[in-house]
Amino acid sequence: MSSCIVCRTPSLEFAEAYRTLPRVGSDSRPLPPGGSLGRCPVCGTIQKVMDDAFQAECEMIYSSYVMYGQSTQGTEPTVFDGRPDARSAKLVYALGKSMDLPDSGSLLDVGCGNGNLLRAFRAAHPGWELSGLELDDRHREAVEAVCGGGSLLTGELAGVAGTFDLITAMHVLEHLAEPVEFLGLIKDRLSSEGALVIQLPLWRENPFDLVVADHAVHYDAVSLLHVLDRGGFKPVFLSEEIVPRELTVIARPGKGPWDRGKAAGPGLDAALGWLAAVRDMAARAMESAGKNRFGIFGTGNAAMWLTGALGEAGFYVDDDPSRQGTNPMTGRPVYAPEATPEGSTVVICLPPELSAAIYQRVRRVPANWLVTPPLEQ
Repeated sequence: MSSCIVCRTPSLEFAEAYRTLPRVGSDSRPLPPGGSLGRCPVCGTIQKVMDDAFQAECEMIYSSYVMYGQSTQGTEPTVFDGRPDARSAKLVYALGKSMDLPDSGSLLDVGCGNGNLLRAFRAAHPGWELSGLELDDRHREAVEAVCGGGSLLTGELAGVAGTFDLITAMHVLEHLAEPVEFLGLIKDRLSSEGALVIQLPLWRENPFDLVVADHAVHYDAVSLLHVLDRGGFKPVFLSEEIVPRELTVIARPGKGPWDRGKAAGPGLDAALGWLAAVRDMAARAMESAGKNRFGIFGTGNAAMWLTGALGEAGFYVDDDPSRQGTNPMTGRPVYAPEATPEGSTVVICLPPELSAAIYQRVRRVPANWLVTPPLEQ
């Protein structure tokens, strides 16, 4: 029996359909079916079972974690909403519009990676003192080239001394088995007027998040507000517009009224059923076209999940020039959209709205473009 990692309810409702689906690491490596996915009957949070197998798999993923298309020197994957944009630049611009940031201050980026957010923040706010926190120092050179010597802190958040005016945690909370405790550590390290910025994926908008093996918790707006409340934070800004299908939140320590209403979007069973439908549609398309004439649009988590589900793909198509050439995980070619082999079949393996938007942009390229089916609400 497993208890909820948010509200400690002693049992979860398990989704049996999850056990039949292949998975993918957050570094985009395909993984076979495994693990358990449950829903808390009290707070509604969707979460993995944090058993020894889950922990071991996470350690395996993180020990060799290299994001495809992201170099150690800061080439950042783009975010697509029908067109490409740099994720960190969009976030920093939005923060400048949403917060009254002074000319100077201190920022800690938890899970800073190779420093993309720090780099974008430095360009917009050069008077701030910047630090990054990571589990190891593999990106020390890249981070300290932006922020100065000693700016990369390594280890756990509990070991970080001092306080900061702004703490950012981009795509961190969904990896944590103890999110409420993490928020407590954040609160202890904020200055008196400090704020926390969180960004994370929304599974109801992007069901592919459910099959990311090392995501411990799968959030919607309601479950995130529940976690923030239990961690002693009050949101002052929420947006699903900065990065599509993701939630960006600015929160400050405190308590206040918040909406415990039902989140909009598909239920868990519908989302898992949709993933199975995408897999089956793509399998039929590949069988009809032949492997070498079958491609997948994208090279991120969704595309590599589908690769694992099918066992192979002939090629990939991607807007991002840094990902074009050869897919290092499969050895298969990655074409720019305009270079897609004529007459081939390509599944645009993305959430329905984005899949349809990309179809409108590429439909004049002479290939058989297939969009993902509608997602039932």
